Amino acid sequence: MKNHNPHILRFPAFNTLISLSVYADESLAQSCLMRAKDLCNTYERIFSRTLNDSNVSRINSANGNRTYVDRRCAKLVSLALDYCAKSGGIFDITIGAVSRLWDMKRGIIPVQSDIEAALKHVNWRCIEVGFEASSKKHWVRLNDPHTSIDLGGIAKGWIAAWRRSN
Repeated sequence: MKNHNPHILRFPAFNTLISLSVYADESLAQSCLMRAKDLCNTYERIFSRTLNDSNVSRINSANGNRTYVDRRCAKLVSLALDYCAKSGGIFDITIGAVSRLWDMKRGIIPVQSDIEAALKHVNWRCIEVGFEASSKKHWVRLNDPHTSIDLGGIAKGWIAAWRRSN
């Protein structure tokens, strides 16, 4: 095989800077890089807590109502709930009620009383995940409308492993 120089693509996603390198001929490298970027954008639109139109943001703003979501979102929430249960709640995806109080880009750090109030809404048991057979749609519901899910602690690893297992 012929030696190739790396083709590099950098772009922001998942609240970080992604840097991808592909060693291949120009055409194949560019195709791979664009496909990888598209996948990152897709997963961010599903799992981001901060993008207003993402599946997770829609769940968090649904005021306790069912939210129809991409099947991958339902699958990841279900998997995360297994981790929550197995850890006895030490890992808890409803930490979003607390983590959303910080805004490092604007330098906002919450006061202790706000943190304590938000901690009352950290409870992974308030999440329901289901499948509606009649519409063939997956859904997620937060029984506590004041809670908020944050999949940042599991999404990146799941994304990296997803293609191998699906």
